[in-house]
Amino acid sequence: MAAVTARRSQTFIGAKHRSRLARLDKPVTVNATARELACLIYMMVTRGTEYAERGMEAHERNRTNRAMTSLTRRARQLGFALVAIDENQPTHAAVTAA
Repeated sequence: MAAVTARRSQTFIGAKHRSRLARLDKPVTVNATARELACLIYMMVTRGTEYAERGMEAHERNRTNRAMTSLTRRARQLGFALVAIDENQPTHAAVTAA
């Protein structure tokens, strides 16, 4: 029941649950989140550690970093390089269109 409720929470676990839900079936997602919660509770009980909420921002930051690493590696495999652009600067297409 806690795993199903996590979907609506604005926490790291809730964000992870929602991202899993986008990729996996609902029963698999609920089971994975329930296992994650059980592992956290086990660690708190057996080791006496406190739960440290990392927040949704941490999950988004991790997801963005993984995506960037994957894109960089894939571009390198295809013989390309990723180049960061400044959002304040007009793009090449906008300059030639003017």
